Amino acid sequence: MKFALFSIITGTTWDAVRRLWEHGDRTGWDAACLSDHFMPNTADRLGDTLECWTTLASLATVVHRMRVGTIVAGNTYRHPAVLAKMAANVDVVTGGRLICGMGAPGGRRTSTRPTGSRSTRSGSGWPGSTRLARC
Repeated sequence: MKFALFSIITGTTWDAVRRLWEHGDRTGWDAACLSDHFMPNTADRLGDTLECWTTLASLATVVHRMRVGTIVAGNTYRHPAVLAKMAANVDVVTGGRLICGMGAPGGRRTSTRPTGSRSTRSGSGWPGSTRLARC
């Protein structure tokens, strides 16, 4: 059996997440993953939120044993080619330890409208995302 941390990166700080992941790495956890939200998943959407992929790349430099990744990288948040390049870069930085969970973001609260991105129906970006990820 393997054990992994799941870090929600809203309402927290970089230092708190870094300390948690360093602790997990030191104490034998197998992996740690981040949520991919641009804002808190609450009705008012207020509060600090770290960005998933930049935080993941930063954490990859301070944990040296655990696998690292995303619970679900929202496929409507970024162009599939951009997501594939970001994932490939984090995989290189980690020496092949990336877990790239991909899927459709869920619910109205995680829609792309507040970010200014072109909103698509849930799941419509999936075929393009998976084709690029296999390259």
